[in-house]
Amino acid sequence: MSADLDHTIVHVRNRHAAAAHLVEMLNLDPAVEYGPFAMVRLGNQAVLAFADTLGRPRHGHFAFLVDPADFEQIRQR
Repeated sequence: MSADLDHTIVHVRNRHAAAAHLVEMLNLDPAVEYGPFAMVRLGNQAVLAFADTLGRPRHGHFAFLVDPADFEQIRQR
């Protein structure tokens, strides 16, 4: 079985500024707006989804892309 990082949510004070800074620093494609997120795709196809922090900072969110056949076994664990 393999698992690849699909996306993670990065909580910041200003999603547009944070995404633009990363895009400029790493010379990436511009961020894409998707609902409450400014999405920055990395070279390995993983996505950093920048979200405005509303109130207190929150823990991050990590999503992994796995083979559909393995998903149910993983969920049961």
